[in-house]
Amino acid sequence: MFPAERSEVAPAVGLAPVDVGDAVGVRELSRAEDRAAPAAGVRIAGESGDSSGDVGGRLGDCEAGSLLDRVRSRGAIRVGYFEDSLPYVFVNTRGALVGFDVEMALQLARDLHVNAEFVKIDRVVLDNGIDPALCDVVMSGVAITADRAARTQFTTPYLDETLALIVPDHRIGDFSEWSQIRAMGPLRLGVPVVTALVEKVREQLPEAVLVPVNGMDDIFTPRNPPLDAAIATAERGSAYTILHPAYAVDVPKPRAFKVPLAYAIAGRDAALTTMINTWIELQRKNGTADELFSYWILGENAVPHQPRWSVMRDVLHWVR
Repeated sequence: MFPAERSEVAPAVGLAPVDVGDAVGVRELSRAEDRAAPAAGVRIAGESGDSSGDVGGRLGDCEAGSLLDRVRSRGAIRVGYFEDSLPYVFVNTRGALVGFDVEMALQLARDLHVNAEFVKIDRVVLDNGIDPALCDVVMSGVAITADRAARTQFTTPYLDETLALIVPDHRIGDFSEWSQIRAMGPLRLGVPVVTALVEKVREQLPEAVLVPVNGMDDIFTPRNPPLDAAIATAERGSAYTILHPAYAVDVPKPRAFKVPLAYAIAGRDAALTTMINTWIELQRKNGTADELFSYWILGENAVPHQPRWSVMRDVLHWVR
């Protein structure tokens, strides 16, 4: 059963803060100031999902040249993001926009010698192609599918996610193999509205009843009858089980199904696509992608060191 224990927290920059603690990461946008700029300028454009706000007039301008030329000309790259993209993009409890793709976007801006502007957008843009008036590139844990690729220009993949199931923690061993899951009969599985893995699940579990859910948070909403498990990826599911510790992630064996993530380029711009393709390869070679994966996805080096228990500190409070 999947009961929900949601926290009502006042939103910041149009998003609800997510308290995932240091296990997923609490780096803030101000971190950009600690690195060599000129990409120290970071701004959140608009709190709604449209392209309006105080930058609306400029976003709609008809500029000549490639999208890459326009980015350099204006001195800023406009990065689109989705609000339900933990651990790639999310707002932490300090009100900062953080995550794997936030840091990748900041690094891209630094390497282009421009500033970064983050624009919240709706996932529907992936179904129709991305208008350059909205943003330049979407960096928000976007999965490549055949349908999306027919409408939207993607870069080369920068990360592969793995098909997994979110299950009650006490049943973690029951979902470790596909044959074992099939033997359970017609399970009720929660399926996010946007997933590239539904077909694979149908192949493996033809008797399963797929129950649409409105995003990852909705997986944990109480319903009758309850869900037996939910389809996710190991990378995203692990972050959400930190929020919901009564649940765990299981990757069924023997075969692990993968789905690639890539960045979506506005206007199918060839110059910006080629540049970012090369840039992604550089991030792989120089260790940046691995470092961010370890921090934001695996949670390594994210929990601060705690001093050993001490009578003077913890009982007498003589020292801090």
